[in-house]
Amino acid sequence: MSELNNKALIIKSNKIIEARYKLNPIETKIIMILISLIDRKDSDFKGYKLKVKDVADLIGLKSTNKYSRLKEITGKLGKKGLEIQEDDGLLQVGWLSSTKYYKDGMIKFSFDPQLKPYLLELKGNFTSYLLKNILSLENEHSPRIYALLKQYESIGKRSIELKELRVILGIEEFQYKLYGDFKRYVLKVSQKDIERNTDIKFEFKEVKTGRKVTSIVFIIHSNKAVKSIEDNNIEIFDNLKSLGLNDKKITSILKNHKKEVIQQVLDNYYALSENYLNTVDSKTGLFLSMFPEPGKECPPSQEFLDKQKKEKESKLIEKQIAETRKREKLKDIQTKLEREHTRLVDGKIEKTINKLSKKELEAFEQEYLDDANNFEVTQFKKGLRRSFNIFMGKKLLEPDVLDFGKFAKDKGYNVKKNKGGKFELSEI
Repeated sequence: MSELNNKALIIKSNKIIEARYKLNPIETKIIMILISLIDRKDSDFKGYKLKVKDVADLIGLKSTNKYSRLKEITGKLGKKGLEIQEDDGLLQVGWLSSTKYYKDGMIKFSFDPQLKPYLLELKGNFTSYLLKNILSLENEHSPRIYALLKQYESIGKRSIELKELRVILGIEEFQYKLYGDFKRYVLKVSQKDIERNTDIKFEFKEVKTGRKVTSIVFIIHSNKAVKSIEDNNIEIFDNLKSLGLNDKKITSILKNHKKEVIQQVLDNYYALSENYLNTVDSKTGLFLSMFPEPGKECPPSQEFLDKQKKEKESKLIEKQIAETRKREKLKDIQTKLEREHTRLVDGKIEKTINKLSKKELEAFEQEYLDDANNFEVTQFKKGLRRSFNIFMGKKLLEPDVLDFGKFAKDKGYNVKKNKGGKFELSEI
């Protein structure tokens, strides 16, 4: 289970990241552990079996009777669900369809089949991150905020309306009514928790409408300090342990060789083909034979160099895919912002028109019709007044209200005009 703890990936649809649900920290860890066990090649869910002891250790359960305590936890978890906004409506679904405890100390968890589109065969609009980042978090809201920010890590910034953020986090209306309390007990606590325990960290800015905070802009950074600690210590130790070496032998290796040498021997070993390794009587013996004399360097093997070349080619392809996803994500964000801006402008236009007298409105209508083309006149007479509303907006509203660029900047995004004179969200 140490391999699961340190290397397992959580991969899930962005729809689940933005879904409405509320789990306590232990329930969140259980669900994320199960998601990390899913084989992405599967077209259907399997029953996911784990030892009671392993689950209890991973979620940090300290009860003297772990079996009974875990049964109580999973019993409550089985009654909890989530709400996912689908194209044709709202899906309300439970996380698990069943949990079975076996006499041999194993548990089998089964996901609800309706979650298949959001956890299996994902080809786009998904986010991935290491399970260990979730298992190390302590605060109730940190895992949700972490996932929301990992979704936008490649962009470096995410703007969320305060009302929407509260809903996603499952915060009730009576909780943290004052923004100051929400900031202190949710944002600030999660900020410290995420920076201390995960691969990212964040700052946040408040966007106000009048004097009221209505949106939060998260600025996302890589947390190099945590990554450095993991790379230099945990991964090497776990790799040596996974090869069947006992603590005494590992201590001897760490004492006699520099970390760079140990890592190179590991790299050379992992570059060997599986077919070759299957012919070896003692894989542990083979690995130990690859070490140089104490104090000497270890050159990279040809197998390692060939593997490294392939990985570089793969990373280049991944980078191109990531850049494409980034552009698509920016387009999606811009579409949402444009719709929000249009609703805002239309609302202001409607309010302004309603304040006009009948004579004033008729005068504006005549002015519009005098300059309108035949198509616009026909549409107007049919009661389709979109073009007329745009005309009225230019006549009656302040330019700043109509300026999408200013609207997007106020929401915390960078914007620029393309060659055609249209606004585009620019990369951070």
